[in-house]
Amino acid sequence: MGDEGKGKIVDLLTPAFDIVARYQGGHNAGHTVYVKGKKIVLHLIPSGILRPGTLCVIGNGLVLSPPAFFKEAGDLAAQGVSVDPSRLAVSRGAHLIMPWHPLVERISEDLRGEKKIGTTCRGIGPAYEDKAARLGVRAGDLGDLGVLREKIEENAAAKNPFSGRSAFLLSTPPPSSGNTRAGPGSSLLTSVTSPTSSTSAWPGATPSSSRARRARSSISTTARTPS
Repeated sequence: MGDEGKGKIVDLLTPAFDIVARYQGGHNAGHTVYVKGKKIVLHLIPSGILRPGTLCVIGNGLVLSPPAFFKEAGDLAAQGVSVDPSRLAVSRGAHLIMPWHPLVERISEDLRGEKKIGTTCRGIGPAYEDKAARLGVRAGDLGDLGVLREKIEENAAAKNPFSGRSAFLLSTPPPSSGNTRAGPGSSLLTSVTSPTSSTSAWPGATPSSSRARRARSSISTTARTPS
């Protein structure tokens, strides 16, 4: 539908709140905000990032493209907007748009011919399909290379029509509640730093402002077993 002004409304309301959270969608959206005559376009990060002292959260309902995310964060930093760990957090439960998702979407669109949907082919739909099928890779999985490798192999097998595992994976019942692999998929919120960290994809950090510190403690102390 284009830019309806959602980013502008969020920017207007942000001073009254400690946290601005986005809960769904991907990087196909575009929110345009002008700050002191400077045009800033956001696709993933909430426009609350433009207000100092506000904690912005990318929730577990989003599908996150790592390249798009880090580019956007870098562009904001280049314009003088602080995107340090005290300002921006990503849920470990947020599913990632992997390199094959845009390819799958383009193939799907081509196969539709004249009935194609007209998507942006950024892999958002296929990423949500994997989330629903419980095959998705989550942000928290980046902190455990063993889990990450296993999930990538499962995805490759499920999408390969010549693999016997495809039908097997789709017909296999979900694991028991005693599955010990639940740890990396918890919904704990962690701050955003470099994805190459040796301890975690986005290791935690203490917010600089006291109100953000209180806010973070209230939302980062409860974990749940991933669906």
